[in-house]
Amino acid sequence: MLVYRVEIVTKNIGPYSMLDWQSHDHNNSGRTPAPCEDPGLRRWDRESWDSRERYRFGFSSIEQLMEWFTEDELRALSKLEMTLSVYEIENRHTVSGYHQVVFKLHQAEFISASDLI
Repeated sequence: MLVYRVEIVTKNIGPYSMLDWQSHDHNNSGRTPAPCEDPGLRRWDRESWDSRERYRFGFSSIEQLMEWFTEDELRALSKLEMTLSVYEIENRHTVSGYHQVVFKLHQAEFISASDLI
């Protein structure tokens, strides 16, 4: 499966790892539930914290990504040097939620990175 991730590829950090983004209005929008609020991620939510650190968040499609981020938010993330990374990974190394996908980064193959906007 392909996973689409917004990140700074050279540092492998996503928006929620950056203080500038954590305080952004995006987090109060209601369309971006925390993992524990996404029924599809309940299996992952029960993992121990040690194993959770091996996981990263992304999206199963560009459409899912666009439901999560607005165009204005993608512009703001682009200014923070975020790009759209694409990974290929076997389904068994993912947990698909209703709003996002959690995947084991060390099992994924990096395919490409491109501008968000």
